[in-house]
Amino acid sequence: MAYDTFEDGNYDTDPTWLKTGTGTVAVTEASKKNGVYGLEYSNIAADFAYLDTLIGSLATLDTWTWIRTSDISGRCDYQFVNTSNAAQSLLSIYLSHFQYYDSTGFHEMTEIPVNDTWYIFRIAYDGSLTDFYVYDEDQNLIESALNTTPAGAVINIGRIRLWEQNVTGSVYLDDVGYGDRDPPEPAVTGQFMTLQKYW
Repeated sequence: MAYDTFEDGNYDTDPTWLKTGTGTVAVTEASKKNGVYGLEYSNIAADFAYLDTLIGSLATLDTWTWIRTSDISGRCDYQFVNTSNAAQSLLSIYLSHFQYYDSTGFHEMTEIPVNDTWYIFRIAYDGSLTDFYVYDEDQNLIESALNTTPAGAVINIGRIRLWEQNVTGSVYLDDVGYGDRDPPEPAVTGQFMTLQKYW
């Protein structure tokens, strides 16, 4: 398992998050969910921009993060990307809805996100199918979509990405964690995803 708590006060080393496109990145106490620091990504232009971190080449993946946005009408995704740099599965706050993306496109979920509210996004991939989970700030499962097919061919997973588009404010991340998923591990619901407790 690996993770970034941003407690070291940076985003560009150990691990490195690379920025593509416009936007300002800051690691500040004001953007934290837990601990001392969190990551704020703000002033996004109408064009897309993203941050990503390389994770090697994983055949399976379980990844999660705390996430919030000040603009639920914009798009902020938590994605996994294959080693050919193509997005495969993503969980979003997009057009004022929670949405997930799979081989058939975007799908709206039932619950409606709220501006400036923390959620936990979790994506679990068993080598064939992807499960999506959204938890509220009290660590209760509020949305899930299970056994979805990733877009395109998954040629192992090479990076985790935060994608933003048409966000007029800021998106915040804290405590990003990931590791190999050992199928056929059952889905876990209602548990707080601390970095010390991994499935």
